[in-house]
Amino acid sequence: GMLVTVIILLLPKSMFTTEVAENQYMLTGDSVFSDVQGDGWTVGFSQSVLTPADVTADTYYIAGYNTNNPATGVLDDMYAKAVYLDDNTGRGGVVLCAIDCVGISRSDINDIRQIVIESSEIPSLKSINICATHTHSAIDTQGLWGKAFYSDGKNDDFMNALKEKTADAIISAYKARENGNLYFGTAQTDGLLTDTRTPVDYDSTLTSIRFAPANGGKNTYIVNFACHAEMLGSKTNVVSADFPAYMAKEIDAQTGGANVVFVNGAIGGLVTGAEIDTFLKV
Repeated sequence: GMLVTVIILLLPKSMFTTEVAENQYMLTGDSVFSDVQGDGWTVGFSQSVLTPADVTADTYYIAGYNTNNPATGVLDDMYAKAVYLDDNTGRGGVVLCAIDCVGISRSDINDIRQIVIESSEIPSLKSINICATHTHSAIDTQGLWGKAFYSDGKNDDFMNALKEKTADAIISAYKARENGNLYFGTAQTDGLLTDTRTPVDYDSTLTSIRFAPANGGKNTYIVNFACHAEMLGSKTNVVSADFPAYMAKEIDAQTGGANVVFVNGAIGGLVTGAEIDTFLKV
């Protein structure tokens, strides 16, 4: 304990985030729900491909399982998917953005927020909410899965591009906004989930928010479900957004075209696919 304390005290201040820096690009949001109803909803969607053009041209480590696991190819692309929502009460809009990655730091999120805020492209914006889908088979965005446990697995060029492309998706979502109706629904899933660690406790509810534009264009779904995105298993060495990508493809196919943003839920340690061991042995 003493050794760890000494090491931490000797680390440069640049490795830590101050509370001031942490909150510098936090917008105010709303402290209470509005008691007035807006005149319909205004919603926009956009996405950016984050996968490098040639994933084998440089070393990109797969994050989520083992160190020293460079990507050898791409099964499906990593995306940043953004939705802009405004309830038209006059209070301004919010952004929900999901990045296909295992996790992302507040510092990196603030860099994305800074680009968006300083662009001045989205007036009256009251919050920018960015989350990770928690796929275990995307490129390392946290630095924990490099060549060895003590080395940084992040690729600086990739991280800089990720921030720029994610900010672009957010700004483009605002520019693509349309008027329409918003729908909310839940469904209980049966047999999809398990918890591999005690106490066994998981939420089998799938929640969906659907925006239907008045002009009859593509619907946008925001889907919330609590499950580790690790269906490819620990032996994988190809980039993938895991099951959220295929959920989106299925919704798109069944609806004749749809935008889908997946927001993960309370996945604990660890809520996963009920049949994952069976699948991985095939």
